[in-house]
Amino acid sequence: MPSYARLSLLVSDEARVHLALLMSSLSLREPPEVLQEVAVQLEHCASDLPAPGLVGAVVALSQLGPWPFEPPPGGPLINALEGCVLELPPGQLSGLALSAATLQHEMPVFWQQVHGGLLACAKDLSPRQMADVFLALATHQMCPVTLLEELHSRLPVELHELHADEALTIAWAMVAMRFSKSGHLLPLLDLALAAKDSFTVQEIHQLQQIILSLEQEVSGSAPKRFDPWLMEELSHGQVAEAILEEVCTHLEEEGVPYSLNETVEDFYHLDLAVQGEAVLVLDATTLSTAEAPRSAWITLKCRHLKHLGWHVEWLPLRRWEVMEKEVTKRGGMWRSCPRPSDWLLYSRELGKPKDFYIVAQQEFDQNYRIISSSLA
Repeated sequence: MPSYARLSLLVSDEARVHLALLMSSLSLREPPEVLQEVAVQLEHCASDLPAPGLVGAVVALSQLGPWPFEPPPGGPLINALEGCVLELPPGQLSGLALSAATLQHEMPVFWQQVHGGLLACAKDLSPRQMADVFLALATHQMCPVTLLEELHSRLPVELHELHADEALTIAWAMVAMRFSKSGHLLPLLDLALAAKDSFTVQEIHQLQQIILSLEQEVSGSAPKRFDPWLMEELSHGQVAEAILEEVCTHLEEEGVPYSLNETVEDFYHLDLAVQGEAVLVLDATTLSTAEAPRSAWITLKCRHLKHLGWHVEWLPLRRWEVMEKEVTKRGGMWRSCPRPSDWLLYSRELGKPKDFYIVAQQEFDQNYRIISSSLA
């Protein structure tokens, strides 16, 4: 029995939550058997934990991820919170929203309560808590109109209190939700740019995505690109390599030209470009059942590449693993994103891969355009 399991038998349920939070703060994510035991133990005590303990457990699980299995852990903890969400203070509520969004839990009643609670306490959110809420909405691609309008109206009041990293997070989330024309975006960006020399590589990449969005969507308003303009970092795992290997083998059999690791805008790496027209974007974060990316980074990357004229085929790596076992058809067309080898079967017949962009994503885009216009 792992040492964590032995220790957890000797402590209270609240202490188990503190242990999990300690592990997350120390980035202790190995071995996977211990993480699995942490998740099991936290879910097992869901019915006995008070609301703050439930929130802490969800936060810990989100920070210990990404989790290699589906569904992600935390479901029983979130279910136990449904009756008391509206009673949570702003700090716990904003942290819960970001953590549940990161874990990608789809629970309509829970999210309705979270949005209602956040709307009720929006005026009491600290700058950090507001940044967390914006990021949660951008991560989960949710569109609660009244809450977004209230948060947007609070930005002029909070702007002078924001730290540079908080301003960056809000601005990045706003462009991911298509609010590039908001009158508050440029002041947020100016605040972030003033401190860019102290930013991490990840934060610099977020700044670059904001600037690219402004270049593409708001003519003449984008600031000049700064130096150094950093390239996206590649982090392929075994599943991604397996996908690319199969795709390349199929392309060679079909005689279709392709290229690997092509670069765009001195920023993005293209996992695979086909015939100079289509690109396969691999997503290591999003669950297999999602109809759109659950990552602001991937959302913006796909959008930027589409603006540049590429046909974008988005593929969560976890969906690849699922589709290896089961792929369904509807009316001769794939229900969602097909296996790359099946996607590429159309390359010879049609001259380029068929556009499988999901209708649900187009509906999300339309909703955000409507709200963005009203908030501009």
